[in-house]
Amino acid sequence: MAWLSAIGDRVDSADLRIRKARDLRDLLEGRLLPYVELIETRRIADDQEVVVLEIEPSLPQRPENDIRVRERIAVVFDGIDVLAPELLALRDDFPRVSHTNVRPSGWPVSLCLYEEPYETQKLSWTAAAFVRQLHRWLNLTARGHLHAPDQPLEQLFFLY
Repeated sequence: MAWLSAIGDRVDSADLRIRKARDLRDLLEGRLLPYVELIETRRIADDQEVVVLEIEPSLPQRPENDIRVRERIAVVFDGIDVLAPELLALRDDFPRVSHTNVRPSGWPVSLCLYEEPYETQKLSWTAAAFVRQLHRWLNLTARGHLHAPDQPLEQLFFLY
């Protein structure tokens, strides 16, 4: 399968500077979760780093949404840890489903893993919990169960 290229310049994984990027790298290099693998690491200027991974969701026989056996995801980390890590699906035909962030046309689909604000998330953020949440997101999206029937739709916010 052809994947979209992640943004930034390739760097050796040992050269990552952002703590959460290093934590994710360590988890992936340690092969502690059998369904995820480190592909590469990148840097965007001096203030963002990217960890590219491939993950194998648990799929039903007939998925409701087009989630594949292996998905490649770029995780973009903010150097000052003000913004939540952004997850970009690196498959150009990744489905436009609920619980994704609005991005300009031509950009990779940006996955929205959490409902709570990042200020709350980061208090207990761990690389393992983050990867498990991504795995859960893909599993439930494949089944069409990510958005609960009694859950209100997200509000649209437009930036001017």
